[in-house]
Amino acid sequence: MTASCGIAGNKLLAKICSDMNKPDGQTYLPATDEEILKFMMKLPVRKLIGVGKVNEQILLGMGIEKCEQVIEKAIDIFINFTENAFEFLIKSALGVAKSHHDDCGIKKSINVSQTFPVTSDFELIKQKLTELCEELA
Repeated sequence: MTASCGIAGNKLLAKICSDMNKPDGQTYLPATDEEILKFMMKLPVRKLIGVGKVNEQILLGMGIEKCEQVIEKAIDIFINFTENAFEFLIKSALGVAKSHHDDCGIKKSINVSQTFPVTSDFELIKQKLTELCEELA
């Protein structure tokens, strides 16, 4: 099984880093202001967590492709977006996010998984499902 890992000073940066060397790689971002800014300024806005296709198109229409341009055109963003969206975009472009996690409360779901080769062998499928059910229980 492959796994990618992002190592950074906060969850936002770690998530962005984990998407960089897929599959089965890791990216480390030193937790210094200089390194974070250097990393973020080159980053396309689409890589920001929470910027989807629609916001990407709006930003592209404003001539904003990279996080550096989010900072440069902060006034235009303030005028064209809600206050919350403005704050989100500026903080995200700078790599700023909360570094503590609130207690999630009650766990809403649990899961187990296993990848195995394509097969039409009913007994093998039944065996794997039984194993997964036992593990989940």
